[in-house]
Amino acid sequence: MKTSPAWMLFCALFAPLAAQSASPKAQLQGDADGVNVTVRGAKRAHYRIEPAKTLSLKIIGPAKLRFAVRAESSVPAAIVAELDGKVAARRSLPKVADPQATSESGLVLSKAARFAVSVPAGKHTVVLRWPWNAEGDALVAISGVRIAKERALVLPSLPSLPGENELPKLVPPESPPLQIAAAPKAVPPPAAEPPPPPPVAVPAAVPPPPAVSARVATPALAFRPEPAWDHGVWSMMLFGGAARSNQDFTAAATLARFGLEASRTLWITGLALFEFDWSASRQAYVLGQPGAANSPIDEYRYDVLAGIGYDFGHLLGLPRLTAAPVIGLKYMRLENSAFPADLFGVDLMARLRYALSQAVAVHANFGWAYNLVHPSRFSALGSLLGQFGVRAGLDFPLAGGYALALDYRGDVLTFDYSTRVSHGASAGFGRSF
Repeated sequence: MKTSPAWMLFCALFAPLAAQSASPKAQLQGDADGVNVTVRGAKRAHYRIEPAKTLSLKIIGPAKLRFAVRAESSVPAAIVAELDGKVAARRSLPKVADPQATSESGLVLSKAARFAVSVPAGKHTVVLRWPWNAEGDALVAISGVRIAKERALVLPSLPSLPGENELPKLVPPESPPLQIAAAPKAVPPPAAEPPPPPPVAVPAAVPPPPAVSARVATPALAFRPEPAWDHGVWSMMLFGGAARSNQDFTAAATLARFGLEASRTLWITGLALFEFDWSASRQAYVLGQPGAANSPIDEYRYDVLAGIGYDFGHLLGLPRLTAAPVIGLKYMRLENSAFPADLFGVDLMARLRYALSQAVAVHANFGWAYNLVHPSRFSALGSLLGQFGVRAGLDFPLAGGYALALDYRGDVLTFDYSTRVSHGASAGFGRSF
């Protein structure tokens, strides 16, 4: 069967219209503005979202929304997509610039982060949230739906009342009768006044400079390649510090500490955590009865922790807050020539962080580990039962994704017959990427 040319022309003309009508319709709300972004020489429709703003779509499913998100800065930030108030997707934007993509202001954009949100049948709302601490605006391209902006409410004109358009007749007021006053008496002329001083020349007012627009188009070389601390997929920090340790029946000891902390973002708001800590001291032990002479010996301590957690900060409606409980396994070794000890067990931790501004954040970590291993060898301290630790201080984000941390550190080791408590301070330097 041959296809007629007329039928082929009809299909070519009306196939795009039929495909467009088959796509579900979405109503645009929120703070996004429509702009044109140049991608590989072609203008493409995008929506601009400023930091701490949202883009909202009301849609009747089923539908599959596809998003391509770019940023006007290479600082990695994560955009969150919510479906009916629940997090449906979270993507970190690449920090690599795309020289073939520029905004309407002439700024080079990052490469696109692409993801999709499946909308079930019925009426639903999809919201895109751009974080408050993002360095630049987000530009979003949406496909899979036909977008219509929310129409403004127009009130109908009210009918005019009878005689409303007629002008009232103006009646001039009656003028009072003219009265002739008597001629005033002659008054002698006043004394001559001195001539006024010559006028002083006043310089002409200088017109104010023209106002500069808040958004200035910059060339492609102005693209900033630095990421923000704690917004990348990986975060690593090195620590160094000192502490003072006290234990029953013995003299206090000073210890030096070095450590590493690494975390990685998982799923949407999950995280994986790894910690390693090493310390050295001259620890005193009582060899014999209490009250005998203390015998300081070299002691080294190793702590290794691996855990996994989930951040509940977004559920509280506080984008600056990180509140993540973490559960993991911990191993600790006290190495000395007198009474070595081991700890291996479950570690329960709470990680809290609140960004006061883009320049400083306060944080606090609490952890408790219970020892599941109790060796049978003799020790003057008894078995190591558990360990409690706390680290609290300030973060100072720097350019390039780096950060500086200043912390207080506390540690408590519980034995059968003694308790060891230490207090100290540490400084850390890390990077997020």
